[in-house]
Amino acid sequence: MAKPEQEFHRPAGVWAAGGGAVDGIWMQTLADDPETGAYTGLRRYEPGVDTSPIGTRVHDYWEEVYLLEGDLTDLRLGETFTAGMYACRPPGMPHGPWRTEHGVLMLAACRRDLFLVWNARFPRLSEGRWHRFRAVQSCQTLENGVDRFLSDRLLEVRYRTGQ
Repeated sequence: MAKPEQEFHRPAGVWAAGGGAVDGIWMQTLADDPETGAYTGLRRYEPGVDTSPIGTRVHDYWEEVYLLEGDLTDLRLGETFTAGMYACRPPGMPHGPWRTEHGVLMLAACRRDLFLVWNARFPRLSEGRWHRFRAVQSCQTLENGVDRFLSDRLLEVRYRTGQ
């Protein structure tokens, strides 16, 4: 099953509580594919939300976020982001915790169908260094246990540790 084909329309999905340890976070699914985990949706944080109880987040999937309205401060980086700003996070990229003074509305897209394969030339992540990964879209494990990558591309990521 793929994401549904949809022409322009006003989303009618329910705003559901984001759950977890922080109140005031709401999510509305625009489209998703349960088989691959691909997801597009809206996230809304009410004014004053602080995600410190959740801590720094790291995902095993790609995440893209575009801020539509409001402000979002990354407490780890000490930077505030505003409407019109965009983030593209590969798997393993630390981000947050967040705080918003006035509230924020963001469009988020996640891809869980890409896997990272570690390049053996970089045995450990090093602060501020570029590291090379292979982003693999399709993988097949052969009988001998060796993975054969059906399509991939080189990806370079700069790693920053949490503060």
